[in-house]
Amino acid sequence: MLDHRRGRVAAATVLLLIVCGSPLYGNVHLQLRPASQTTCSTGGTVDVTLYAVSDNASNQSIGAMSVLFSWDPTKLRLSGVVRNSPYSWFANFFPDDRGLMGINEDRGDGLFWSSQVCTSNAQCAPLVGCNLDVECHNEGECRPADFCDFTEMCGDGGCCSTSYCFHTGQPFNDGDAHYEAWAQVGGTPAFATPGNLTAGTGGLLVETLRFVVLGPGTSQVSLLQTAGPFLRTVVYDGFTPSDEVTGTLWGAPGVPVQPGTPSSITVGSGAPPTAAAEGPRYVWVVPAAGAGTFALRVDGTSSGVTCVAKYVQANGTLAATPVFRTPAQWGTVHARGCGLIPGATYNVRTDCGTGLSNPVSVTTYPWGDVNNQNGVDLDDILLVLDGFAGVFVLVPLQACDLYPCVPNGGIDLDDILTVLDAFAGIPYSAVCPGPCPPSAGCP
Repeated sequence: MLDHRRGRVAAATVLLLIVCGSPLYGNVHLQLRPASQTTCSTGGTVDVTLYAVSDNASNQSIGAMSVLFSWDPTKLRLSGVVRNSPYSWFANFFPDDRGLMGINEDRGDGLFWSSQVCTSNAQCAPLVGCNLDVECHNEGECRPADFCDFTEMCGDGGCCSTSYCFHTGQPFNDGDAHYEAWAQVGGTPAFATPGNLTAGTGGLLVETLRFVVLGPGTSQVSLLQTAGPFLRTVVYDGFTPSDEVTGTLWGAPGVPVQPGTPSSITVGSGAPPTAAAEGPRYVWVVPAAGAGTFALRVDGTSSGVTCVAKYVQANGTLAATPVFRTPAQWGTVHARGCGLIPGATYNVRTDCGTGLSNPVSVTTYPWGDVNNQNGVDLDDILLVLDGFAGVFVLVPLQACDLYPCVPNGGIDLDDILTVLDAFAGIPYSAVCPGPCPPSAGCP
């Protein structure tokens, strides 16, 4: 009986040692943030951040991670990583994964991203000289849609003089990539801190992925569980590197992935709005179609209005504060204000909070010239009289609304007297103050 009890005690002791002697790890979730964002800056950049979040209230160590992600290469081009993590990684990069039949090798031209011998200008060398770490946008400069590092200056327009080009580690823009981050060797590991995945807060900022916006539309940046026969997204513990601690992949706050719920990027208005003058005091604006909300910005570009940098308000007037509305809410806008003066030129653009669209240039009609023909004459007086009677056959109401200094949206006796003043040669500056410099009459 005693031996039997001793055996039970020994077994319990072994079990206790196994339980207590082996560290218990929590898992590390990975999340892309923000869940969605809108930009209207075609050709500009947009960032998607990768966070590591502990699955409980304690910090979880990270020794290394391999992260796979994808995007729409017709809408975005991977520009690189920002390397702005508060943790100093030993290495964070896009690895040469050819040996794993990986996804960083697919260049579309039969060449891998790492060191290659240049056999023609189209592969590697610029047409006229080259600098270190230049961005290459076409085959004449380097290789399609990637970055290259020339070993030395190339002054003859041919291949680099050593006939080698070294890629900085930027994958080909084919829509997927393999990123790795390694903690300090022999030093303090990285730690995923607690956070709220549903709200998209907390956690360790691992990396910021930067993309160039290629055109309007919606693209999604997604975490991938696997890619190819051997690659997968995985997180390793910081104290026992062989232990996997991969939690759930959250593509966006509040949505766990099966697989790769995305972080959505909408290029709401890569195209500029439609805009045109519709009188001496009005500009007609229709925002470009797209998702999200946008403000409409007006900037003066000609003499006497260069200080004008205003936003269209919901009622069409101009003010310093942007108003964000959907294209449907904006509809057709008849912009007016003391900053819009006769015979001046303005740029009209869409502002979606992260950038401005390309401008549309408009020039308002000359002072009193309601039909924008031959200067102010008897026809203009008759058109304003028609407007006073509610008749707008040849010109719109906005063309006849000349006064007060912020047009009031109606045609009255003041507008008739104002067009008569213009016909008599009284200049606009004698009727209303100009916008530059700003004054009490036109702030």
